[in-house]
Amino acid sequence: MKLVWLLISIVCIVGFSRIYNGVRYPFVVLIGIIGGIIATKIVNRFFKDYN
Repeated sequence: MKLVWLLISIVCIVGFSRIYNGVRYPFVVLIGIIGGIIATKIVNRFFKDYN
């Protein structure tokens, strides 16, 4: 569980730094986060059904 919070923290820091430095628009970062959450749920559901 500690690993999950570490990875979430890293994602938030990287996302914020991209917005702060002007590399990405906030909407693009938000869409990336939402896409990552959806992909994670799909993969988790697949592996739960697979096992």
